[in-house]
Amino acid sequence: MTESFEERRERLRHRTFVMTLQILIVFGVPAFGAYFLGVYLDQRFDMRPYGSVVSGVLALIISWTITIRIYRDISNAFKALEKEEEVAEQAKRAGGKKEHRQEESSEENHA
Repeated sequence: MTESFEERRERLRHRTFVMTLQILIVFGVPAFGAYFLGVYLDQRFDMRPYGSVVSGVLALIISWTITIRIYRDISNAFKALEKEEEVAEQAKRAGGKKEHRQEESSEENHA
């Protein structure tokens, strides 16, 4: 059984919500790790504040790279769904016009 467009749209909205939570994790985990790595580097190699700064910048780069990848996936999924809806709507309109023409021709044949 195929899903309706509304069901697919709702499923995609749910997926978007889950991916939003993933983004929170994507930023939170590297920031958390960067903090402890930065403190360790600062204390171990006596390089305060450079260890914290470098690990923080790396965490941001990693987080944004993953976030952009997630955004592209979501965007492509919505574009594909919209295109499918558009094609289905055009097919429905074309089918309706075809049926209307057939009705007119059958009426003319009976007359």
